[in-house]
Amino acid sequence: MKAARIIAYIFTGLMIMFVVAAVGIRLYSNSLEASLWPPLLEEVRLEPARPHLTEEDVASDNAYYSIRKLSDAWREEYQETLREDITAYILGGLAGGPYEALDAWADEASAFFSLLRAAKAAPNAQVPTLDGIEMTAPYISPLLGSSRALAYLGERDASAGDWESGWNWFKLSLHATDAATRGGSLI
Repeated sequence: MKAARIIAYIFTGLMIMFVVAAVGIRLYSNSLEASLWPPLLEEVRLEPARPHLTEEDVASDNAYYSIRKLSDAWREEYQETLREDITAYILGGLAGGPYEALDAWADEASAFFSLLRAAKAAPNAQVPTLDGIEMTAPYISPLLGSSRALAYLGERDASAGDWESGWNWFKLSLHATDAATRGGSLI
């Protein structure tokens, strides 16, 4: 009798394991058959809001035209000389100063600021369309560096009591970065 119970327990256990395995296999095979994407709807098409734009098609009325020149100027003339001051400002704020290189840059970079103002005033603002993963957006890093420098100038002037000038520096930075994010693949 004892042996019969043991055999019954083993048989019941095997049956339960068989049912669980069968259900698991069925669920797994159903998940393989399911599509990862719903079927396409022929009547629905997604179209970009702006036309495709290549680097060669950028005209002078486009804000990106000025941003591209600004990025080149930043890389060639200012990036290395201001790197130490910008890093110290990011880490320590105004209290980490003085920032002589940034102050000198503010006095001598009128051509750079003219490019920023031209980008702000341009009637069209569209960056070239990024067509693939191998394409780069080379204007982003220089624009980020210059925005940090402009943030310093805004904070410097505002802390000195010149609120209007401080606000103008911040607005200039915001307008340039806004123009650089329109019309391309940036999110």
